[in-house]
Amino acid sequence: MTHLRDVNQVTKNTTERFPTLRETIILLKKHNVDVSVSKGVDLLVTIENARTELEDTADNALGPVKEAILPLQSKESDNVKQRVRKFAGKVLDYRSEFMSALPHRIEESSPEIVIASYNKIGEYYEKTLAMEEEAKKLQVLEQLFELQRTKQKELVDCKNELVQFKQMWDLISIIDGQFESWKETLWDNIDADNLEQLLKNMKINQTNPTLAQNKDIKNYKAFMALNDRVKNMDTIRPLIQQLHSPFMQPRHWKKLNGVCGKNVNRNDPKFCLSDIINLELYKFSEDVNELVEGAQKEAGIEKKLNNIIKTWDDTTVLCFKPYKDSHILDTGMLEEIVENVDLQSMDLMTMNASKDSEEFKDSLLKWQKTLKTIDQVLVLWVKVQKNWMRLEPIFLASEDIRAQLPEDTKRFEKVDAEWKALMADALDD
Repeated sequence: MTHLRDVNQVTKNTTERFPTLRETIILLKKHNVDVSVSKGVDLLVTIENARTELEDTADNALGPVKEAILPLQSKESDNVKQRVRKFAGKVLDYRSEFMSALPHRIEESSPEIVIASYNKIGEYYEKTLAMEEEAKKLQVLEQLFELQRTKQKELVDCKNELVQFKQMWDLISIIDGQFESWKETLWDNIDADNLEQLLKNMKINQTNPTLAQNKDIKNYKAFMALNDRVKNMDTIRPLIQQLHSPFMQPRHWKKLNGVCGKNVNRNDPKFCLSDIINLELYKFSEDVNELVEGAQKEAGIEKKLNNIIKTWDDTTVLCFKPYKDSHILDTGMLEEIVENVDLQSMDLMTMNASKDSEEFKDSLLKWQKTLKTIDQVLVLWVKVQKNWMRLEPIFLASEDIRAQLPEDTKRFEKVDAEWKALMADALDD
C-alpha cells in the first residue's frame, strides 16, 4: 500500500507540473524563442505525449496490483475508518477535559495562581502535541488508503487557545506583578498622581478589550476579572488621595474601619497601600467621600468653636475705666461685645444643627449655655451699674439726703462697698 501511495503521489505531483510547463512554452513562443527539441518536433506535443505516457504507465503498472489487493484494502480501509471514528471521540473527550482544566475561568490572582496557571498551560501543551501526533499518523493512513482526510478542528482550537491562554496569563502576570510592587509603598510615600498615570496607561495600552491583541481573550473570565481589578484600583486611587486629607483624624480612620467591616491601623509605621487595598474601598466609594467631606466639615466646626473659646479666654474682652475712687465697666465697648455674643450664639446654633457636629456636641451645648449666661450677666451688669451711678451721688455726696434717709444711706453704703469690691475683683481678673 505504501508503494501504491508513493507511485500515485509521484504521478500526481508530476502531472500537476505539466500545465505550468505548457504555459511557459507558449509564452516563449510568443516572444519568438525557439523551443524545438529537434527540427520539426514541437515541444508542446512532446510534453503532452510524455504526460499521457506517464499516466498510462502508472495505470498499467498499478492496475493489476490494485485489483489483487482490493479485498485487503477494503478491509483495512474499514479498520482505518473505525480508528478515525474512535479517535474523533477521544478528541471530543479531550476537548471537554481541556476546557474544564485550563485556567480561563479563574477570577482570582496571586503569584501562586499565576505559576499554577502557567504549569497547567504547559501540561496541556504537551498533551495537545501528543494528540496532534496521533492525528497525523491517522491522516497518513487515510492518505494511504485513499480515504477523505479528517480534520480534527478541536485540536486546532486547543492549539490556538493555548497560545491565547499564555498571552492572557502573561498580561495578568505583568499587571498583577505591578500591583504587588505598589502594595509595599508606605502610606506617606504614595504618589496618587503617578498612580493615576500608570493606571491610565494600563487601561489604554494593556487591558483595553478593544485592542487587537486582546480580541481573542477579551471574553475569558480571567481577562474580565483582570479588567475589574484594574478598574477597582482606578476607583480606589482618588479615594486614596482623599484619605490623605489633613482633616482625617484617628476617629475618622476608626469610622472607616466600621464602614468597610475590616480593621487597619493608620498609626502603624508599616501602614501601606496593601492595607488600603484590603479594605476594598471600591465597594464603599460614596461612604468614603462622605467620610472625608465630613472630616473637613468637622475641622471647620472645631476651628470655629476654638476661636469662640479663645475669644472668651482673652482677659481684655471686657474693658474698665476709672470712676472717682473705683472703676466701672466701659459701656462704650459693650455694643461690640454684645454683637459678638449674638453672632457667636448663632454660629453655635448652626454648628449644633449640623450632622457633622456629633463629635463636639458637649462643647457646643456648653458654650451655647455659657454665651446665654454672658448675655444675661452683661444686661444685668449694665442695669446695676446705671442704678449705682445714679444713686451714688445722691447717697454719698448729699449731706441733706444722708440726714433725711439714714437707713437708706446705710443700706446704699453697704451696696456701694460690695459694688466697688466686685469691680476691683473684675478688674483684677
